[in-house]
Amino acid sequence: FSPDGKRMLWGAIGWSDGPNKGVGGWDIYESERSTSGWSTPRTVSFDSTANDFDPSFAPDGSGVYFFSNRDGGFGKDDIYFAPFDKSTRRYGAAKNLGAAINSAGEEWAPVVSPDGKRLMFASDGHGGRGKHDLFVAHRHGKDWGEIENLAELNTPEEDFDATFLHDGHSIVYTSGNF
Repeated sequence: FSPDGKRMLWGAIGWSDGPNKGVGGWDIYESERSTSGWSTPRTVSFDSTANDFDPSFAPDGSGVYFFSNRDGGFGKDDIYFAPFDKSTRRYGAAKNLGAAINSAGEEWAPVVSPDGKRLMFASDGHGGRGKHDLFVAHRHGKDWGEIENLAELNTPEEDFDATFLHDGHSIVYTSGNF
């Protein structure tokens, strides 16, 4: 959900019903809340013919983080940011977060801490203890700096889909052999 509670985004795989069919195999959908309820879901403007998934609003509502395997990335799945203009209520073009975050492997499930200072994500391309591991990048001005492996949480199995709780220090995540 957007910070103001007026937009809801989600990823769906192979959802092909009706006129709002996605253009890729994995697509990001949106519904807007009004006084009459939630709108009919539609793909977001930054959705592509590639796989786009795991949308997460920036805590200040400035845009959406997500992963995609679209052309021009650094690896299999990269993390992108699509800015959101609050005055026009439109998304801008998605931009790859660059080599500081993305690797030749897969980066998934980006989420920013409530204070906007940390970006947490899963990766199998930055080394670690197992398959996908959790990492955090710290904000330096407008950019994300060097990443930190959350080694005390990572296991030899899959560790991904983390989210910060409201206190900004606790997280919940998925771990196991899938």
